[in-house]
Amino acid sequence: MPFSFIEIEKRKTRIVFLFFFILLLFYFFSAWLIIVAVKFFFFAFSGLRLRSFFYFSPKLIGGIFVVALISAIFHWVFSISNVNERIIKVLGSKEPDKDDLYHKRFMNIIEEVKIASGGLNISAVVMPILAMNAFSLANFKNQGIIGITEGLLARLDRAEIEAVVAHEVAHIVSRDTLIKTVAVSIFGVYGSILAKVKNSLTETRYSYGRGRGLVFLVFMYVVLSLINSLGKIISCFISRQCEYRADSVAVRLTRDPLSLAKALYKISIHWRGAGLGYESLESIFIINPAYRGLDEKEGFFASLFSTHPPLLKRINILLDMAHADFGELTLTSQQKKPRRVKPPQPLSETQLRWFANKDGVWQGPFSASQLISLEWVTNQTFLKRENSNKICFLYQEPSLLELVHQKRGGSMLCPLCFHPLAKGYYEGVLVYLCNSCGGILVKEEKLPRILIREEIGFSSEVIEKAKNVEQLSKKTFLPQKNITAVLLCPLCRQKMLRNFYTLAVLLEVDRCYYCKVIWFDKDELEVLQYFVEKARGSIR
Repeated sequence: MPFSFIEIEKRKTRIVFLFFFILLLFYFFSAWLIIVAVKFFFFAFSGLRLRSFFYFSPKLIGGIFVVALISAIFHWVFSISNVNERIIKVLGSKEPDKDDLYHKRFMNIIEEVKIASGGLNISAVVMPILAMNAFSLANFKNQGIIGITEGLLARLDRAEIEAVVAHEVAHIVSRDTLIKTVAVSIFGVYGSILAKVKNSLTETRYSYGRGRGLVFLVFMYVVLSLINSLGKIISCFISRQCEYRADSVAVRLTRDPLSLAKALYKISIHWRGAGLGYESLESIFIINPAYRGLDEKEGFFASLFSTHPPLLKRINILLDMAHADFGELTLTSQQKKPRRVKPPQPLSETQLRWFANKDGVWQGPFSASQLISLEWVTNQTFLKRENSNKICFLYQEPSLLELVHQKRGGSMLCPLCFHPLAKGYYEGVLVYLCNSCGGILVKEEKLPRILIREEIGFSSEVIEKAKNVEQLSKKTFLPQKNITAVLLCPLCRQKMLRNFYTLAVLLEVDRCYYCKVIWFDKDELEVLQYFVEKARGSIR
């Protein structure tokens, strides 16, 4: 029988109060067991009977209850305050880059969803990792967050990303996300504490200081394991069935069940993020980051200990809706395109505005043309975008660099041939290209996005250069680097340091450690991509 919205809200409220009640019980019994352990620790050999260790006077029980209540309230307040920000920090997620085409596509989808949903308060974040996954968060202020990984952005097309976003929006609207966010915030903290106790237990076990200390650590390990398991069980109760509902709502929003089926299939056959320490947060993800055989089973124990329903069943339900078969999921929808650097679209005056710091005081906001016309503004001026607290130097804003150099009668010059550099998009990332020698300037923080994305193939010339680098890496003695060819950074005009990209990839590149940029000579970036994709198994 379907629930009304009011009934759903009442049910969610009851679940939230249930969390606090469980928290109170946990602290009460934990305090009770700790006192028992302390009694055993000090009086085990004093001749007391076993029942004496478990007996407590009414006053002591009342005191334990008060301590448990205070602890539960403190834990609750701490867990729900800034919960979104704390989990985002744990996940290492960041705001989307407005100069990145892939991130722009994601932000456009979020904006479309916000409009279609009547103005939901939803923001977007991106996890800078190769894994493929997505998640959603929410707090009591009705602030929702939808996050996806760089790997997912690179491998899914627009329709598939829309389906994933619609799935996460369904969680937020139904308040499932709020319950899951509160659950992982309250009970997930014990996962890290348990790991520390486990390490201490291992060190004590192999040391000479055994005895009661080891017994006490074992006791703490058992208690923390129980509460950690309790948290996982609670997450399972509130998340497994709601995944089916979110899939259904996503289909109603997008009217495209096949795209969601393809997205789930692609995520399932690639690395989801296992081993990154997200095990205690698994319920917030669209698919469990760690593969477990129990997830693909049904029954009492599967429902009790698995946070997500069987993936194959979810996909088959979606395929039935689309009147399609499993073979359509294996079709390659994204072809590798010939390499080219796309020119960026001109920046609109109404798009972005900045505040500039003058003598410790923020001035503005200014449009791009107003900002560069100010005499006191230099490359070292601190800036921050309107509606953002992120502070950076002017030279770190690519959209302003070319305007600044044009104002001064020039532009950034190629460090090799001194030809003016032009802006362009390389696999969706804003870079600076020399149309004369073919070199490319890339910010280090943006380079991992290029290495994750695989939309471009490799020419025979690039493959040949890569093989030459491979032969170099097999030599016992590496050739002496050419220290006379010192290049100047196009941004700050300081000397760049030429060294190997990594010791695993003996490809020499030029780095500016002050501006955090890397200069790649012609085809060097493609050679680096070739090695990365070959290591991932994308190239046979």
